[in-house]
Amino acid sequence: MNQRQSKGKSAEILFELLCVKKGWHCCKPIADFMQYDYVVDRGGGFEKVQVKSVYFDKSRNKHRCDLRKSKPKGNNKERYKEGDFDLLAINVSINKWILIPWRFINENSEINLADRRIQNELSWHFSFEQQDL
Repeated sequence: MNQRQSKGKSAEILFELLCVKKGWHCCKPIADFMQYDYVVDRGGGFEKVQVKSVYFDKSRNKHRCDLRKSKPKGNNKERYKEGDFDLLAINVSINKWILIPWRFINENSEINLADRRIQNELSWHFSFEQQDL
């Protein structure tokens, strides 16, 4: 497992902790080839959730989230498309998450966390203290 895969797996584990903390019902598909990582019921029905982590882009001096999926063969990546998932869960830090509905992603290939739209939409941000777990 490389560093990127390890960071992604850590984000998935932290997402499971977020679900426990929030009282959401969470299921992980058996197959690893799905376009989403979890099926979650937050009280309003089932949603397909894709979990991503943040990386720091040194060249642009910004925190970013790559929204492309790896193809089965090779290093090429492609954008997610409508229907792949309903909700994007971005792990910013061990106790901070941003949850963004698909309609606001609209097939973008990345998210810049400094984007005013992201920063201003407080309903997307979830934080909790480590001792709350």
